[in-house]
Amino acid sequence: MVRRLVMNAVKDGKFEAMIYSFPSGLCTDSGRAINNNDPSWPETLQGKAKELFESYEELAKPRGYKLKAMVISFPGDIPGDVGFFLNWAPPAV
Repeated sequence: MVRRLVMNAVKDGKFEAMIYSFPSGLCTDSGRAINNNDPSWPETLQGKAKELFESYEELAKPRGYKLKAMVISFPGDIPGDVGFFLNWAPPAV
């Protein structure tokens, strides 16, 4: 699934794709660390999100890919869903 999302984004000339989304309630802090860009946000992940992050660390990060997590919805002004975005843009000079 991730490979297909990335291939479609590359075909469209993009350097980033959302590869996964999940409810912030699956984080131990309901997404607060992600929303505040806390460097320790990966420690709050659980379940499939944690597994996907660990796969990224093992397989994609060594190849130069970057991963960011962002809260992508705020129902009632609280963190809702979280998105994982994989980036392969060349380094800025």
